[in-house]
Amino acid sequence: MIKNLTLIFCIFALFVEVQAQSATATLSGTIVDEQNAVVSGATVTITDLAKAFERTATTGSDGNFIFTQLVPSNYTVKVSQSGFAETRAENVILNVNDQSNLRIQLKVATA
Repeated sequence: MIKNLTLIFCIFALFVEVQAQSATATLSGTIVDEQNAVVSGATVTITDLAKAFERTATTGSDGNFIFTQLVPSNYTVKVSQSGFAETRAENVILNVNDQSNLRIQLKVATA
């Protein structure tokens, strides 16, 4: 009985350690306007078309966003906010353990 419990504990501990060392990346950034003032409430969407993956975040009052636990891949980042033209950053490549940071400037929308 003790051997079985010890074996179960060891397997569980190994599983937890493997999960902690997952091969992911982080993408964060700041959204600003043409005067370099932060843009709060902007919608930031990252897309990996090859894997049919999409995730969305909203910038905080500091204009910042963050996406964690991303699978390394090639992403497109789209930013939209009322009053501004939609902006895209193509070919944002994330590798294992990357902690990439973007600064994206929005331009005022034209009528």
